[in-house]
Amino acid sequence: MTVRGREPPEGYAWRVLRHPRLSDRTLVRYGLRRLTLGTLELPTGRILVGDPTAYTKDLVPLAERVAPGRYPVYAYQKSFTYDSWDHFILALVELRISDAPPASHALALREGQGPETDIYDASYAVEAAAGCFCDAAAKPHLVYAEENYDPEGDDDVNLLDLAFASDEGLEHRFKSTDLNAFFFRTGDGDGSYPCYWAYDSSGAPARLITSFGIVEKEFEWEAGFPEPFRAP
Repeated sequence: MTVRGREPPEGYAWRVLRHPRLSDRTLVRYGLRRLTLGTLELPTGRILVGDPTAYTKDLVPLAERVAPGRYPVYAYQKSFTYDSWDHFILALVELRISDAPPASHALALREGQGPETDIYDASYAVEAAAGCFCDAAAKPHLVYAEENYDPEGDDDVNLLDLAFASDEGLEHRFKSTDLNAFFFRTGDGDGSYPCYWAYDSSGAPARLITSFGIVEKEFEWEAGFPEPFRAP
């Protein structure tokens, strides 16, 4: 049985993690919009989440595995006004395993971590203001890209530019494979960011959600409210 991480404080689950279950119409009321990024290939069911451009050799898959398959990825942008202009910034990214309503949430742990792991150790570090979702089988491609980085090269060795090519996030397919990855900017820049699993009433994983501290800034920190958004 997969070891589960700690449950988030009720306030955090309500204020942040509930957003992916809301309708598009309701999201607008909170200044959010949902974007469909595409479908992630998970041939092994082992998920990598992290910075695709730095320390890729050290990336460890999440402990919770899902059935091998293809799953949709959604981005959630938060609206804000700057210099009298309306802008959007990426606030959340979701990997949807099923449409079952979430019944509980738990901190997403990596393989080898135990239930006592705190939010800081469970969060993934970001050094280039970029993150990604991909299957564990794609790790050699990330390592190759980091070791052979060429700003003038093609997409397979220039993942940093790919990650910054869109404010919404985008898909990249690795050459000569069926593997892909979704790259996205981490809305609050460099730091460390957690992932949370949403489980359905049967205890099966329904959604994987990573948050970049954008929605959280609307609320005052309270006792027990996680504050992992910091420079590593």
